[in-house]
Amino acid sequence: MRIKKYSPRLLFFLVFIFLLTMKLHQSYQGQGDEPHYIVYTESLLFDRDLNLSNNFHSPRLRVFDPRDHHSVRSPDGREVPFHSIGLSILGMPVMLISYGLQDLLPKFLQPRTQTQSWGFIKNSFSFFMILLTSFFSVLLFKFFRRWTYHEGLAWWTSLALCLAPPILSYGFLFFTDFPTAVIVFILVKRLYDDKPIGILDAVLIGFLPWLHCRNYLMAGLFAFFCLIRVYRSWKKYWAPFALIGVGWSALIAMSVHLWGGLSPILAWETSDAKFFSAEFLPIAIPGLLLDREYGLLVFSPIFLIAPCGFFIMWRTKPVFFWKLAALIGIYFLTISCFKCWWGGWSPGPRFLTSIVSIFAMGVFQFLNVAWRHQKTRPVVIFLLSVTFMLALLYWQDPRLLWNFEDGNNLFLLHWFGRVGKWLQAMLPDFFMSPPIPQIHFLFLIVPIGLLNYYLYKRLKALKCPT
Repeated sequence: MRIKKYSPRLLFFLVFIFLLTMKLHQSYQGQGDEPHYIVYTESLLFDRDLNLSNNFHSPRLRVFDPRDHHSVRSPDGREVPFHSIGLSILGMPVMLISYGLQDLLPKFLQPRTQTQSWGFIKNSFSFFMILLTSFFSVLLFKFFRRWTYHEGLAWWTSLALCLAPPILSYGFLFFTDFPTAVIVFILVKRLYDDKPIGILDAVLIGFLPWLHCRNYLMAGLFAFFCLIRVYRSWKKYWAPFALIGVGWSALIAMSVHLWGGLSPILAWETSDAKFFSAEFLPIAIPGLLLDREYGLLVFSPIFLIAPCGFFIMWRTKPVFFWKLAALIGIYFLTISCFKCWWGGWSPGPRFLTSIVSIFAMGVFQFLNVAWRHQKTRPVVIFLLSVTFMLALLYWQDPRLLWNFEDGNNLFLLHWFGRVGKWLQAMLPDFFMSPPIPQIHFLFLIVPIGLLNYYLYKRLKALKCPT
């Protein structure tokens, strides 16, 4: 069967092979929250409860250090999950298939030790995430293809963005962030299509808060947009809104049962009274963008031109732009109030993964316009080339995507030597909180803003069609 030059199947295959080989060619992989979500999955699947007292020492899983249990005590004294359980619900079929495959393998291939069994299970979840990432690349391509006459540009941009952090960082890890990103993208696509709410929208909006408490406000905003779209004839669409209500009501009931409140935040604050506070905003918002260890623009420079794309979108698709701006604003407000705004020990930038598809739309809006004039095409080629080059460097040693909360960017120091040290010194360090890192941030964000302003004026002067 002949494959087209810019085939979705070819895109799926390339992303799949890149992530699979990246996962398997390194013996060391970071852990973080990932194994704990797998333990929650086992408890749901085999015990049909969320009492974890027996699961952290399950013979089917690796034995955990008792000091490293991501669990808290429920009001009635049980050991219950520390995190939201939506991801573990999604992982139940994966775990069932994983155990089934272990039993079907020939005896000489079956895991013989606890460590081997754990590795097989963990790799099964990674395989599931890689499939999800590959599927997402196809969704992204088909969406971008509707915005442009240049199918090749949509194809290459989709490939580049899926091989750039944070998608590259979390595309093979069993974390909540990337499944959230897929759901957000599907819902944003529905907003762009401007269609009335359907059953799929209701299921996704109802499930979104189950993945993480930071999605509560964003899910509410999606529901609000759907309500505005059909408010004149809302009686026709009572079923989808009722379905959303059922999903949220079930979440509230479960949260009160597990944690005595609406979210795990109450459980977290038993050990830290200021885990969630607006006082973290001045550090978190700039830190999520330009912190040397966890900033989005540090790991993926291609997102530097997203503001220019959003400005073009504001002029050409104003209604859609303001919806995206509202989603970005309310999500930034939510995650910036977390004391642990960087996401703990994990690849950066973790918490921006959930809305990376929105930033990707700003990037593609700029690339699409810039590609239409010969004088600005080199900018597009340069940005995509740099993204692919960085992806190859990340692929060679995925460990460098993980940082250790010590103020050092391992990737820059490893690959660029003295230049890397200089680049690191140029970037603000919000995690270690040196004196007034916001001033350091301003020295960088102002030139970035001026760059985007210049690019927009340049496109306008060249009369590039938008």
